[in-house]
Amino acid sequence: MSLTCRPATRAERRHSTPCCRSVRRHPGPQRQQKWTLGNAPRIHTTSHLPALPTDLFGRPHLRLVLAPDPRNDLELGAPGSRPAKYHATNRPRKGRVNNRCRRGAVKMALLVALIGVAHAQDAAPSAAIAPLRVLFIGSSLTYTNALPQVVAGLSAQSAEARKIEAVEVTFPAWSLSRHWDSGKALKIVRGERWDFVVLQPGNDFDLQGNSTDLQGKSIELFDAEIRKVGARTILYVLFPRLRSGLIERPEQFYERQEQLATALGALSAPVGPAWTQAVKAGILPSALYDTDGRHPTLIGTYLAACVFFSVIYGSSPEGLRPPWAQGANAPDTAALNSAAWRAVQKVPRMPRPASASN
Repeated sequence: MSLTCRPATRAERRHSTPCCRSVRRHPGPQRQQKWTLGNAPRIHTTSHLPALPTDLFGRPHLRLVLAPDPRNDLELGAPGSRPAKYHATNRPRKGRVNNRCRRGAVKMALLVALIGVAHAQDAAPSAAIAPLRVLFIGSSLTYTNALPQVVAGLSAQSAEARKIEAVEVTFPAWSLSRHWDSGKALKIVRGERWDFVVLQPGNDFDLQGNSTDLQGKSIELFDAEIRKVGARTILYVLFPRLRSGLIERPEQFYERQEQLATALGALSAPVGPAWTQAVKAGILPSALYDTDGRHPTLIGTYLAACVFFSVIYGSSPEGLRPPWAQGANAPDTAALNSAAWRAVQKVPRMPRPASASN
C-alpha cells in the first residue's frame, strides 16, 4: 500500500487537519494550565553546568568558597597564587606563629650568651685572685663584737689584692680541748680550703700563764691537721683579766703562749702584748676591757683585729679605721694602729714549715 502526501492547505493548517490518514493528528492550541505542586514541570539545571569531579563511588566533590582569600587557600592547601606583599593583616597565621617562635628562640639564645659572658667576666678576676680564707676556732673572746668580721672589714679597706674571707667556729666558754673532742671544728678544717686557722685558747690562765689548753695536746693535734690541708696555724696570744693586775707587767703571762707557738712553728698573734703597748701609750685599760673585766670592748676588738691584719699580711695597719662611729672620748685610731704594729714587730715571724703542703 502506498501513501501519497500533498501539501496542507491554509485551512487545514489552521484547523490542524491531517494531510493524510496515516499522519497522526496533533492537538490544536489548548488553554494554558496553572502549575501546581503536582503538575509542575521538572527543571533540570545540570544540563548547563560544568561536570563536577567525582570520587571512586561517583559522589561529587563539593567545595564552597564564600570569598577568595589567599590565607584560606594557603591553609586548606588549594592552589592559588601567593600575594605579592605580606604584612601584619594578611600574613598567614601559621607563618606568624613560626616566625614568633624563631624570634623568641634567637632572643633566648642571645640572652643566654650574654649571661655566660657576664659570668665569665665575673669569674675571671675571682679565679685569678682568690681570697685569703681564715678560720677562727675559739670561744666568746672571739665572737664578742664579731672579731672575724672586723678583720675581714679591715682587709676590705686596705689596698691588699687578696681580701680576707673569715669563718668562725665558736661556742661560749669552750676550750680548744672541748673543740677537739666534739669534732665539729676538725670536720670544717678537713672539709674546706684554708690559708690560716686561728686557735684561741680558753681563758683559764693562772698567774704564771699556764692553762689546760697549753698544758694539753689539743693545740698540737689541731696544728698537725691544719698542716695537712696546707694552712698555717695562728695562735691567739690572749690578754690577762683586768683584775689580775698583769696588764701592765704581763711578760711572764705572754711568754708561755709565745713559746708554744715557736715550738710548733706556728704564727702568734700578740693581741695581749698589743693591749700592753696601748696602755703604755696612755690608753686607759677601761677603754679596752668590758665591764666584766674579761671580754673586750669595741676598741679592744678593733685593736685585736689590727694585730691579726698585720700578722696575716705582714704589713702595718696604718691608715685603717674602725668600721663603726667613734665617740668623742674614743682613743686615737692612729695610736691603736701603732700599738698593734709595734707588738707584731717584736714577735719573730716564723717561716712556713717545710712539712706544710702548698
